Amino acid sequence: MPAGDDHAYLVETVGDALAKGVAATVAAAPADAVEYLAHWLQRHVKALQLQASREHEVMLVQQHHAQHEAREAEAAAKAAAAAAARAAAIAALGAMVDEPRKAWQAAVDLVKRYIPAANAYVAAIVEEEEPEGEAAGGEEAGGGEAGGDGAASDEETPTAEGEDGGGGEATAAPQPLAPPPGVLAALTVSAAAGGEGEGGGEGGEQEGGEAAGDDGEAGEEGAAPEPPPRPDYSSRFLSYVAASAGQEFMTRVELRRRAAEAAGEGDDGAAGGSPAAAAAPPQVPVTFRVLDEYLPVLEVPVVALEPRVRFLGPGGLPKIGGYMAAPAPAAPPPDAPAGAPGGFHCILAADTLHPEGSGQPLAPDEVTFVSEAAGALGRALDAAEAARRREAGGAAVTAGAAAAAAAAAAAAAAAAAAAAAAAAEPGAEAAEPGAEAAAPAAPAMPAGAAAVGALRHALKELYAAAPAPEQLPEVGEPPAEAPAGGEDAGAEGGGGATPEEAVESAAARLAYSEAALAAARASARNAEAALAAHVKGLEAISEAITSVRGVALRALRMLPSAPPATLHALRAALLLLGRDPGALTSWREVAGQLGLGLFQEIASFDAKAPVDAAKWKRVRTAYRSVRDPRALETELPQSCLGLLLLAWLRQCRVVCRAAAALRAAQAAQEAAEAARARAEAGEAAAKEAKAKADADAAAAEAAAAEAAAAEAAAAEAAAAAEGEEGAGEEGAGEEGAE
Repeated sequence: MPAGDDHAYLVETVGDALAKGVAATVAAAPADAVEYLAHWLQRHVKALQLQASREHEVMLVQQHHAQHEAREAEAAAKAAAAAAARAAAIAALGAMVDEPRKAWQAAVDLVKRYIPAANAYVAAIVEEEEPEGEAAGGEEAGGGEAGGDGAASDEETPTAEGEDGGGGEATAAPQPLAPPPGVLAALTVSAAAGGEGEGGGEGGEQEGGEAAGDDGEAGEEGAAPEPPPRPDYSSRFLSYVAASAGQEFMTRVELRRRAAEAAGEGDDGAAGGSPAAAAAPPQVPVTFRVLDEYLPVLEVPVVALEPRVRFLGPGGLPKIGGYMAAPAPAAPPPDAPAGAPGGFHCILAADTLHPEGSGQPLAPDEVTFVSEAAGALGRALDAAEAARRREAGGAAVTAGAAAAAAAAAAAAAAAAAAAAAAAAEPGAEAAEPGAEAAAPAAPAMPAGAAAVGALRHALKELYAAAPAPEQLPEVGEPPAEAPAGGEDAGAEGGGGATPEEAVESAAARLAYSEAALAAARASARNAEAALAAHVKGLEAISEAITSVRGVALRALRMLPSAPPATLHALRAALLLLGRDPGALTSWREVAGQLGLGLFQEIASFDAKAPVDAAKWKRVRTAYRSVRDPRALETELPQSCLGLLLLAWLRQCRVVCRAAAALRAAQAAQEAAEAARARAEAGEAAAKEAKAKADADAAAAEAAAAEAAAAEAAAAEAAAAAEGEEGAGEEGAGEEGAE
């Protein structure tokens, strides 16, 4: 390397440090300048290293602060996004207007999505269902079903297949065909319910209440009105209707207030206790505190410390974790007085029970989120209930409107008839144009009421168009049997019939059997015509049910709980369709059968097939359990499905009995044909016997004549012989005299 380059290299690399070291050495003037300079340079290097380390640390601290601030900003952004997402999810749940079951499941899925370590489920607040069979006794004492289907028409068991109706049924006077009274009674409940419920009963109660309120205000001017009471849930139980994944068994669980059995374990699987615990007052499951104390949130951080917790899992074994429940608030009904408190739709619950959950208590923000989800679920169910009320309100036709529509239709028909009669008379003036249009128009009927009204009208027209039954021929009393006997008995003067009497008796029996056969054939034709008319009526009812199936299914799915009266009608229909009675014990099980397939089964059901008496008893017990038939309309005014099902069930019974009557008539016809064949054979046998008797008598007469002739000839011969012998003796005497 050249000398100039060396100089430049040294100046660039160590020149500054060496200059400062030499200056420090000169200033210090040490004894050993070289050693001092070496130590100074070493300290200078360490100082530079320390400064570089400090600068690096400062840089690292700055980088850490920057990263921390970035992470905090990112976490804040994520938290804000998560909060916004949660808020949006809560708002979306609250904005739902759908079936309650979908809203329940949406709330459960929402909790599970944002709290993965928790299990979630919804418990509906349910009333005890009406037991079957209680209303039947009152109806039987009243003389029929719903006041329209007489005891004689519905209490009788359908005639068994092959049963002989007897001669009395074959010769009974046929009755004109008419719609079954029980079916018409079911289809007239709508008008009766409207007239009684809306026109008089409710209005009168409202007026009385207002008057009482006015009197109370007048009597106690300064007294503040008492606040309306809160809803009473003491008679309700909890039925779990939705659950998160892995907890589906909860949807088959019902939680009641009843205490654990004395043995120490309740029906809900709660762990038992000691005899002292058994003697203690019964403990209501902890979730009922929400209903009894109107708690906005119930939190149990450690379930092992709360003895009222019921473990509802398989086996009911205790677990560790936390639990909370929050009610879904319900708005007061529209007709509630001002200031009336609302109730609860259902309860949204979550737990972290191990091993399905984390086993840790729920965090405060998680408790808040579940509570907010319960509030949103309440708003969604409020919206669903409002939509259901709107649909029901649009479908409800007041009795006044129905009566006005009927009166307007009757007035229009009468005016049209009068106009036609006037036009038919000679010299009558022509009606003014537009006179018919002046009649008031009938208000539009909703699907359910229109289907019921159209069905009632169709049934009347259908039965009116049915052919009149044939008049049955007179059969008379069966002839008496001819006494046993024959020609010998007659010749001897005994009690037996002569062949002539036997032939006459056989001819009389043949005439009676032919008359009975004609009556049996006419009765069978009448039974066949009646069955055809009843089957057409059943088809009309099935078509009416099919026409409202979409509206009915939506209305049923929009109900948060069971419609009591319609539940009995649905259960009766499912029983008649062959469902297992043990699988229809609750609304949950009945609702699981609802679908388009059910309506297809109803439309294709063969009511002519024999049904055993035990099944009919179960079916009748189910639909006779309807306490108030008007509820069949008010529960589902959109479709009146309950009314149509009741009419269908009764018409099925009518068809079943008509088919049994036809089978009995056909059996009676076959028996009459067999009797006629026997009578024909008997007449032929009697004629043959008479012919044989006549032949035998003729032969006997011929033999007697021959015997008489022979006897006469013998007598003549004997006489001749005697004459000849007398003549010989006389000649001999004369010779002796000579």
